[in-house]
Amino acid sequence: MNYIHRVNLIPDPRFQHVEDMRDQGLSQVTAVDHENGHRYVRGVYDGLEADPYLDIANILTAPASYRLHFNAYADGGAGLVRVYTRTVGESAYRMVAERGVADGQTVRTALGPISLSSDTIVRIVPPKTTGGMIMITECNLELASTFDQAYPYFDWATMPRETGGGVFVLALSLLVLSAALCGGWRHERAGATGELDECDDNCGYETFGSCRVGRHRRGRNGDVRDYRGRLAELYPTFHPAGTGGSRADRDRGQ
Repeated sequence: MNYIHRVNLIPDPRFQHVEDMRDQGLSQVTAVDHENGHRYVRGVYDGLEADPYLDIANILTAPASYRLHFNAYADGGAGLVRVYTRTVGESAYRMVAERGVADGQTVRTALGPISLSSDTIVRIVPPKTTGGMIMITECNLELASTFDQAYPYFDWATMPRETGGGVFVLALSLLVLSAALCGGWRHERAGATGELDECDDNCGYETFGSCRVGRHRRGRNGDVRDYRGRLAELYPTFHPAGTGGSRADRDRGQ
């Protein structure tokens, strides 16, 4: 398996920015560090909405075959994990995959292969009972052609990890860090002056210092935004942009 081609398309697999996730009919949406070492996002039904849900990912995808790995738990009734897709411009999504999570049970599995179009949602649905709760972790949406059942989940953007690991950190930490910052998502050709080539208007990458990084994410209102969660991990003072239509907006009354 050539791991250099593996990419986890879930924008925030460690759930650092749950306030940006689109939800409906939930009284609570929180990230939880569990004693088992995993970080979950948890949604609790408010008991009122007929169609409660929490979108783990609302993203653009290249039309292809994919696998979705996850680890989910439900309490208070049966929950669901669903995948929807549509071609950009279509008015309605099609549900292309679903897995039930029984009351009090944990399901760790990989769905697929799943044929996705260009606009995709990964969604969890809590039990529709008072206080019904669903939790999910280890989310990896990946091309079926690169998915490895023996190593189904990684919570950084690519495999191998952009910042390296193991003996590489000890021996080549500075070199690996430089490569991660300036080429984790896109390698640009350097000219004789050492300057990065200019990027065309449609490449979807932002300039941060001397590096171009970015990840497309579809917002609540259908706008395409660059997801900057990786920079927040490397630079604690860097804050991701865009909370339009999120839980944070509703809490502010917008």
